[in-house]
Amino acid sequence: MEERELVGQITHDGIALVKKFSLLQLYPQDSAERAKIDQYLDWHISNLKRTSDAALEHVAGYSVLTFSFSSEPPRDMDKIAAAMRAYVDCLTYLEAHFLNSSDYVAGDRLSIADIVAATEIAYYRLLNADISQFPKTSQWLERVTNVLNERGSWKTVHAEFEKFVATAVEHIKRQQEQQQKFIKKGKDAKGGSKPPDICHTVCFQDSPHDVFSKLTDGAYLSKATGQNCTYNATNAGKFSYANDAITGSNLVFVNDVMVLQSWRSSDWPQGRSCTTKFVLAPTPEGGTELTLTQSDIPENFIKKTDDWWIPNFWRPVEGVCARNVVLQVFFENASPHELYELLMDSAKLVRFTKSRCEMGRGVGSEFELLDGQIVGRSIELITDARVVWKWRYQDWPANHFSTVTIEIKRVQGGSDLLLNQTNVPVDKCRVVVENWEKNFWKKMQKEITIK
Repeated sequence: MEERELVGQITHDGIALVKKFSLLQLYPQDSAERAKIDQYLDWHISNLKRTSDAALEHVAGYSVLTFSFSSEPPRDMDKIAAAMRAYVDCLTYLEAHFLNSSDYVAGDRLSIADIVAATEIAYYRLLNADISQFPKTSQWLERVTNVLNERGSWKTVHAEFEKFVATAVEHIKRQQEQQQKFIKKGKDAKGGSKPPDICHTVCFQDSPHDVFSKLTDGAYLSKATGQNCTYNATNAGKFSYANDAITGSNLVFVNDVMVLQSWRSSDWPQGRSCTTKFVLAPTPEGGTELTLTQSDIPENFIKKTDDWWIPNFWRPVEGVCARNVVLQVFFENASPHELYELLMDSAKLVRFTKSRCEMGRGVGSEFELLDGQIVGRSIELITDARVVWKWRYQDWPANHFSTVTIEIKRVQGGSDLLLNQTNVPVDKCRVVVENWEKNFWKKMQKEITIK
């Protein structure tokens, strides 16, 4: 029997019990009242029940079919995001359509529809969802449980459920700790193969804990951006940025590590939202590398959304949106030794760049290039083969360094030099590429030709 048929049969049996035990106040004789109840129950089976089951499975790892938890924590972030978005959408619809103008979901008095709905929504605690973000739903749930408690039924029936919740919350907490360690090791699971519409790598000087705290603090975000921001840091909690130009709901939190959001701009088509994911990882230097991905952005708004982040969010919160620069250069008739010496010998650097250059030769030594425009220190040196520098331009954000890795190898007719420069501020990438070409590669090739 399919899920819809099974739940339908259970609901049918519930109505039969109501009739059998003369509880017709829960399913009255009036056809118009019954029609409202039936309408809700039909929507419940196809929507709230289904999305609640999916959220429990993908977010909490609990199966309502086997009544058991998975031994492994949920890790498919695409499925987690989709399940929580659908669940939040259902709560939004419940509030807007069934509780908009009445005290109960099917009218002005308690019915079996309310009992079915309240029993399902009681699972929100396993999802760590904050239903206070839905005030009418919160007030309705309190109203229903109070009425049922007056009759002595809710607490009695849910006594075992409360024990289950306590056990389940502890289990989920342990799963989240496993998930946190899993993501921290750089093994964040990827669901599906569709690439995101937007992907940013953002560098922070602060620890992941401090960055996470800043990004989930409405007061801090308001002060930093100069525009009103609100933030409820819970599952299903709502947020807004830039004077409500951006709004949405938080779907899932893994403290200090990850946030999944349902995110939309006010100028997007009605009903459209994207999935936004922040993943934070510590860097060896004690800072944070944050990865942002956004999927399902309306096609005509991808560039505008991409352009919004740096001036309106990353820069105000002291994050540096960065990219990697990868360059491969062939030096004809040059040996690896010659290239290594051109990069590491101060006198040769001064000669071909025609600028003040001071290059230390040992690991950990500092350097200045191009009259002090570039500063850094050597991290790893393998003679004639490999150079690794911490490197920054003086006009970059304070204390922000990129990592320059240069590999040199002999090839037929000369040597190949492969440069990989990570964490270059996005707005400086062009300057960096042009600088390498103008001040290094061309001049180094000319120096080799002259020799």
